[in-house]
Amino acid sequence: MLAQLKRHPSLRILAIYVLFVTAWIVYFDALLPGADLLTPERLLQVHAGEDIVFAIVTCAMLFLLLRAEFARRRRIEDALRKSEELFHALARLSPVGIFRSGNDGRCSYVNESWTRITGIEAGRALGEGWASGVHPADREAVLGAWRRCVTDSGSTRIEYRFQRPDGTVAWVLGEVHPERTAAHIGFVGSITDITDRKQIELALRTSEERFRTLIEHMPAVACTRRIDPRGSPVFVSPQVETMLGYTPAEWVGDAELWFRSLHPEDQPRVLIELMDPVREHVQSEYRLRHKSGRWIRVVEEAAFLYNEANRPIYRLCLLLDVTQTRQLASDLARTHGRYEGLVNSLDGIVWEMDAVTFAYTFVSRQAERLTGVPLDRWLQEPDFWLEHIHPADRERARNAYREAMRTLRPTQVEYRMVAAENREIWIRDGIVAAPEGEGIRLRGVMVDISASRRAAQEIQELNAELETRVRQRTAELESANEEMRSFSYSVSHDLRVPLRTIAATAEALNSGYSALLDAAGRDHLGRLSVAAQRMGQLIEDLLNLSRVNRAELRREPVDLGEVAQSVMADFQRVDPGRKVQFRFAPGLCVVGDAQLLRLLLENLLGNAWKFTSRKPEALIELGVQRGAGGHHTYFVRDNGAGFDMAYAHKLFAPFQRLHRVEQFQGTGIGLATVKNVVERHGGKIWIESAVDLGTTVFFTMGKSA
Repeated sequence: MLAQLKRHPSLRILAIYVLFVTAWIVYFDALLPGADLLTPERLLQVHAGEDIVFAIVTCAMLFLLLRAEFARRRRIEDALRKSEELFHALARLSPVGIFRSGNDGRCSYVNESWTRITGIEAGRALGEGWASGVHPADREAVLGAWRRCVTDSGSTRIEYRFQRPDGTVAWVLGEVHPERTAAHIGFVGSITDITDRKQIELALRTSEERFRTLIEHMPAVACTRRIDPRGSPVFVSPQVETMLGYTPAEWVGDAELWFRSLHPEDQPRVLIELMDPVREHVQSEYRLRHKSGRWIRVVEEAAFLYNEANRPIYRLCLLLDVTQTRQLASDLARTHGRYEGLVNSLDGIVWEMDAVTFAYTFVSRQAERLTGVPLDRWLQEPDFWLEHIHPADRERARNAYREAMRTLRPTQVEYRMVAAENREIWIRDGIVAAPEGEGIRLRGVMVDISASRRAAQEIQELNAELETRVRQRTAELESANEEMRSFSYSVSHDLRVPLRTIAATAEALNSGYSALLDAAGRDHLGRLSVAAQRMGQLIEDLLNLSRVNRAELRREPVDLGEVAQSVMADFQRVDPGRKVQFRFAPGLCVVGDAQLLRLLLENLLGNAWKFTSRKPEALIELGVQRGAGGHHTYFVRDNGAGFDMAYAHKLFAPFQRLHRVEQFQGTGIGLATVKNVVERHGGKIWIESAVDLGTTVFFTMGKSA
């Protein structure tokens, strides 16, 4: 109570007035001297004066009270005005957005920072309220917090977004506190722009997600180990299960698992390399035991992680499984060794060359053996290749190399190289130009063809000699052909005329004088007639054979089936009593000389007709075995007498017979003629036969037939 009286002058004046009134009422009569001696009229006057005095005192007290109250109010208003001025001044200078609002959310004040952060003009905020710019995704949460503040008259703190009119988004940290006055309760709030912080958080979160994704998907195992003698792990990425078979929990949970997994031979070296605090970055290769028991080889990259005092506290490690890589490197080394051995065992010189300078970068050992020039000179002398090419061949070789580089196609060139002691070596150089980086690399193989060159020269000389001999043999052949033509003419005219005379005389004797001859004479006369006929047939066959060899081929389409039918019809007319079944395949069309092909079928079908003469049911067949690419095989098959294949090699020679004349007539010229016809058409002929089972003659007509 006393404290309130000290703070409020109006209360102090009012208290004095109350004390005065109380004292006046209680003690006025006692203070009045001789009051009991006063007359009633006098006493009435005294009391009237008392009232006047009381009224004067009351008015004075009321005046003092009102003046004190007015003074207090002026001080309050001054203080309030100064407070408002100070508030507005601070609000204008504050980087934080400040606003005042009623329970309905309409703003009564916003500072410049608030409009700058939200992008909302002050007029809109004062008319629509601060919530008009809240991002739609955050509006429900923000309004819910606001309603709780209004209901509870409490404070709140929340992070949310403002959707600016230009489309950008601002993250803010909003705080609202109740502002109580005598008339009502309002709210004063602030917003702090945390957009940069949110972007940093987003970037950090994105970076962490990327780092986590990288850690979880990279082929290496990421690991963090303590700086202690055992290198106990505190973190390991999930790849440890793929690499070593242990789960991350197993690897981190057992402090000595990494140390126990180290190969005993590698433990001392690895601990010294990885735990040395002086070396900030270390690379070490060692072996670790897989959970299954097998050993794998890893390469570890390690670096220290320092604390604020710049003291190492952890070792950050990356473990990469290089087991397969080392195996591949070992295999590659073996392959390279085999390749080098193979290259050096080749007769040719394997080389590699710079396409700009024509300087060798690699040459196999055969270079020194073939040329007698040390390998060092091949590799160290920039112009070795050009300087060791024969001057007459140099430009041609250089042009071949340029052509290979231009077309990027394999190229060959032959030229002479000048070897040690000025020996000339003929080289066939196979060149391959391949892009490599931004340039072209030349590779190839040089083969010593000096021997083949000498052989070619000898062959050329032999060819010249052979051409001379061919011309001589051609002249001799032409002479022989001329003699053959003369012989054919003689056979055709000079021999046939006497032969016909003999035959005619024998026929005349047989018809006019046979009665005068005894049996022996008639027999001799018959034998003379038969011999004349055979001689005539032999002359005809020889002439046919001669014509086959000399006649010019006139190729045209020929249907072998039609020709065969015509030939068989002729045979049937000559011997109508024979019963022979003839079959032929349709479509037996070839390209060849029609006359020679008819001669071929006359002989083949004639043999079949002859050798089936003793079969009651004779069968003759003309067919084809079709092959790929038009290479067909034709055949004539019969079920006649057949023969022993042991004598098949004699069949195609003239005058060769496998049956006696008494068994089957013939001159032994027919198959020789057939063979010549087939060969002139570029084909082959062969026979398959068996005694009493028949014979099959196969023949081809060449590619053009």
